[in-house]
Amino acid sequence: MAPRVGQPEHRCPLLPGLLLVAAALSRPAAPCPFQCYCFGGPKLLLRCASGAELRQPPRDVPPDARNLTIVGANLTVLRAAAFAGGDADGEEAAAGGVRLPLLTALRLTHNSIEVVEDGAFDGLPSLAALDLSHNPLRALGLRLADNPLRCGCAARPLLAWLRNATERVPDARRLRCAAPRALHDRPFLELDEARLRCADGDTDGRGEEVELASPELEASYVFFGLVLALIGLIFLMVLYLNRRGIQRWMRNLREACRDQMEGYHYRYEQDADPRRASAPAVPTGSRATSPGSGL
Repeated sequence: MAPRVGQPEHRCPLLPGLLLVAAALSRPAAPCPFQCYCFGGPKLLLRCASGAELRQPPRDVPPDARNLTIVGANLTVLRAAAFAGGDADGEEAAAGGVRLPLLTALRLTHNSIEVVEDGAFDGLPSLAALDLSHNPLRALGLRLADNPLRCGCAARPLLAWLRNATERVPDARRLRCAAPRALHDRPFLELDEARLRCADGDTDGRGEEVELASPELEASYVFFGLVLALIGLIFLMVLYLNRRGIQRWMRNLREACRDQMEGYHYRYEQDADPRRASAPAVPTGSRATSPGSGL
């Protein structure tokens, strides 16, 4: 029915908002890149393994990806900025890769990588684990300076390797510890492995480092001391409130010990009296003979 003349038309004010919510909910998730398999969603794990067509990292990796694995591809050269995206104007970098600010693990095993150019991993600010095993790499430049190195037990293999391969890392002597606090700003190569300590009783393989004189450790010691002091105070209060009973118990115990010792002393005196020594027994059936009887 058409609205009457002069009557205002009623519209639902929530309709535009509901339409926007429905559109947002119905928006499809980010697709998995071409020649890749996604596990648990693109932001969890991407595994890209294909033939000769994959000659560079895929461009359509979602920017919220955390793990990227490229296995058995035809990657031969990782050029500069291979994983860096375009700038604000939308122009892509020279290598044509994508920027992955949340990527923490990159696995490039069983490929044909022979050259890794400087800056190949630019655009990966969160990268923490890199696997380049099973590649025909013959040389690889490595620079580690100006990194917030945590000098704990997990850094022992790195320290042992750097001491035997200092010439392979030109800036190895510039490495300094950022944590723990006791080793802050100490040269890494000058440390002894005994200073790279782990937590005692660590059985789950996590290798947690102990921070020397940390505020948490000091607070735990103070709390433990307060608990011990409180227990001692309660013990003293119990002794004070039961002092009469304790004195009575001690007096009874002393008297019992004295009676016991007097009994032992009396028996010892009786046994040592020579007058109470028994005469030798006479054999049964023998006759007493007098001297001179001639028998």
